[in-house]
Amino acid sequence: MQVLRKYFIQIISSLPDKFITKTSIFFSMEVKNRIKKIFFFIALISVLVLATIYILKISDTNSMNSQSGTEVAIVNYKAEVEKYASNYDLPSSYLMALIMLECSGKKNIKPRYEHHIFLKLQKFRDGKIDKFEDLTVDDVKDLSDKDLKEMAKSYGPFQIMGYKSIKLGVKVEDLQDKNAIAIGVKWINNEYGNLLREGRFKDAFHMHNTGKKFPQSGKSETYDPKYVDNGLYYIRYFSNL
Repeated sequence: MQVLRKYFIQIISSLPDKFITKTSIFFSMEVKNRIKKIFFFIALISVLVLATIYILKISDTNSMNSQSGTEVAIVNYKAEVEKYASNYDLPSSYLMALIMLECSGKKNIKPRYEHHIFLKLQKFRDGKIDKFEDLTVDDVKDLSDKDLKEMAKSYGPFQIMGYKSIKLGVKVEDLQDKNAIAIGVKWINNEYGNLLREGRFKDAFHMHNTGKKFPQSGKSETYDPKYVDNGLYYIRYFSNL
């Protein structure tokens, strides 16, 4: 915007003088200055109009992308989510909102590798740290670095970390195959299903992303500071369907 402003100022500062010199040699300096101001005002209005059109276009595009994402999520997951949500008395609107946050409703989600998780798992396996969540040394002692790297990825529509498969009694690949929703909902129920049944959705979203309830300070500790707020927005959306 600053570049555009400078560009137009340069045009306006030169155009009127040339125009007036060729077409209005008998104009007084006062009239020339007035004409220059008129040109500047017209150019300024033009810039503002173009900027407004651009902003509105971007806003419409974002809105369309968000809408298409929810529609994709409904087609890909809604029926299956409702089936397994009822098994555990969990709100399907929360699960659908979580899918929007974690994978935008898409299928065939590429796993996300988290190197800092790999390093912690490696240190835990090698006895350099005493604790890693609810895992025991026996859970990881026979795992290679390659195995740990697979454990340090998040999988499926809920983006559940690979090492969670150990306590679930499933394989890492099960977190992203045809059973991903069933296993994911089971894990969510085990981890914080009580929060969902109590309607504590802020705590639930924060727990899913950070492993902790929403801080009493009121400041989210999620990687995306709008993660919880966006989740609450999607809950309202899916609740109104």
